[in-house]
Amino acid sequence: MWRVTMDRLADTPVAERILRVIAWWAPDGIPRSYLAPLADAPDVTEALRRLAAHSMISLREDGTLSVHRLVQAVARTGAGAEETYDEAARLLVEQGLPCENVALWITHVATLFEYYDRDRVPPELWVLVPMYIGDVQPTADEAIIERYEEALYRAERFLPSYSRITVAARRRLADCCWVAGDHDRAARLLSKNLTATSVVFGRKAPETIETGTALARLKLQRGDLGGGLAQAGVSAQLAERTLGDGSPEALRAHAVVAEGWRLKAQAKPKRSARFAVTKIEGLLEKAVRAQGEDGEAALHLMFTLGEVREAAGDVAGAIRVTEEYLRKRPVPEDGVDTQDAQGLAARQRLERLRAPHPD
Repeated sequence: MWRVTMDRLADTPVAERILRVIAWWAPDGIPRSYLAPLADAPDVTEALRRLAAHSMISLREDGTLSVHRLVQAVARTGAGAEETYDEAARLLVEQGLPCENVALWITHVATLFEYYDRDRVPPELWVLVPMYIGDVQPTADEAIIERYEEALYRAERFLPSYSRITVAARRRLADCCWVAGDHDRAARLLSKNLTATSVVFGRKAPETIETGTALARLKLQRGDLGGGLAQAGVSAQLAERTLGDGSPEALRAHAVVAEGWRLKAQAKPKRSARFAVTKIEGLLEKAVRAQGEDGEAALHLMFTLGEVREAAGDVAGAIRVTEEYLRKRPVPEDGVDTQDAQGLAARQRLERLRAPHPD
C-alpha cells in the first residue's frame, strides 16, 4: 500500500520527503510551519493536499496536521532513514529558537529522542530542551537557574564558539541571576554576550543593541553610573541610527539613559541635576514623536523628569510635570486596589512637593 501510494505521488517528490520527516515526530499537532524549509510554499501546500487526499495525513483547521502511527512506522524504514532523521532534527532546531509554542515543540523533540542513540541527536537540541522545561521567565528559582546553567554548559561545550543558541542560553541565565540578586555574575554573562551578539548578529543588530541596553541597566543598578550611562548612550545612538528614534530598541535605551541621569542628579544635584533635566526633556520629545503624549515611553520619561526637576530644586517644574503625569495616568485618591506603583509614587511626590515647607 505504501509503495503504491508513493508511486502515485511520484510527480510530487516533496510528499514522500514530508512523510519521512514527520515520521520522527509526534503523530498529532504537527505545525505546517515546521515544514516550510522543505520546499517553496506552493510545493509544500500541494504535497500536503495530495497526502491528505490519499489519507496519509489529516489536515486540521488550526494549522496543524496529523499522521497515523502505522504510516510513521513504515516511513521510518528503508534506505535513507538516518538522513531523514537528521533532517527532522534540524527542522526542530530551527523551530526551537525562537520557539512560538514550547509545549507543542517539546512533544516532537521528546518523540525524536526515542529513536537512535544520544550521539545522533544534534547538540543544539540537547541545549534547547533544558531551556524550555518549566518557567522560561526570569526567576530566582534555584532549579531553573541550574537548568539554564546546564544549557549553557552544553552550548559552550558542544556548539561553535559563537552560536545563536549559546547566546540565548547565556542571556536566560543572566536574566535569572539578575532577578536572584547575583548582579556580578549577571554582568559578566551580559558582557560576554555583548561580544557574542556583535559577532553572531552584527554590532548594529537589534539583538546586540538590546544586550547593550540590558548591560547598561545592570551597571546602573550596581552603582556604576558612568559605565552604565556610557553603555546606554551607545545603545541609544546605535538604535536611533539603525532602527530609528521611535523603534522599541531606541525607546528602551532612552529609558535607561534617563535612569542614569536621574541617579546622577540625585547623587550630585548641584553638578548634574540641571543638565539631567535638559537631557531627559530631549528624550521625552523623541518619545512623544514616536508614541504620542500618552504612550508608555513618554509617561515613564515624564515620571522620571519630575524626579529630576525636584532634585534640581525646581519645585514648581516638578509639580507641573507630576500633575500632568497624573492627569494622563490617574491614581485613586486612597491608592487602594491599584498595582500602579509608579503612579502611587507620583501621587506621594506631589503631596510632598505641595506640603508647606518651613522657612
